[in-house]
Amino acid sequence: MNNIKKSVALLLCDKIRQENSGRWYTWGGLTCWSCMRSSKGNPAKMRMRKKKGYLGCRLVNGWYATLTGSKAKERLRKLN
Repeated sequence: MNNIKKSVALLLCDKIRQENSGRWYTWGGLTCWSCMRSSKGNPAKMRMRKKKGYLGCRLVNGWYATLTGSKAKERLRKLN
């Protein structure tokens, strides 16, 4: 997967967090809740910053791949 711009990663993170708000009983909600709790809302301490190039957490990567179609591109690369 290509690097995600920091601004895009933060935007996706914010949107995902809004959708998972109050849904601590789901995997996505629990992921966002624990990330926000440990980072105290500081993007420099969030899970996505731990990966080089702001690749994002599992949720951010999933959304980004869906929006950009990079999953399909990666599958094609593997086949060739």
